[in-house]
Amino acid sequence: MSAREPTEHNVACIASVCIAGLGCRASASVDDILAVIGQALTRDSLQAADLSALACIPARADHPAIQAAATRLGLPLVVADPAALAAMAGACLTRSGASLAATGLPSASEAAALAVAGPDGARLLGPRSASPTATCAIAVNDAKSQGAPAVRVQFSNTSLILKTFDHLDQQ
Repeated sequence: MSAREPTEHNVACIASVCIAGLGCRASASVDDILAVIGQALTRDSLQAADLSALACIPARADHPAIQAAATRLGLPLVVADPAALAAMAGACLTRSGASLAATGLPSASEAAALAVAGPDGARLLGPRSASPTATCAIAVNDAKSQGAPAVRVQFSNTSLILKTFDHLDQQ
């Protein structure tokens, strides 16, 4: 985690799980994904080192730009469970007609961030950041950092690698 001075937003990520939820069009490039992550981090006074993982909906799990962004940032990519996505849809701050039509969710990036950071105590730091091809929302969960191990899902050569980890318990 970051060793810089805490601000209104980054204090949450220093002591909690911090998830960047992603959404994108099929045409999105890794540069598009990284740029929108950068926009969200800047808006929320965070750095990439503050993130615990990237998250996406199942339909984007194999998107090469999302996988490449996770690799470049050295973060696991967690694919949100469909039931968890549905449960978090009501907590989304953004209501996008395009997202609703494509995914059934008001915001794929916000729902993915909340679903992976939640279910108990997850909150968005703000509405998603958006570009023409990608979206990113940051969710944190202070309670989850005190809880049981979670599962990280990471893609490597199109195979799933499952790992367990304790959030910040090893610091």
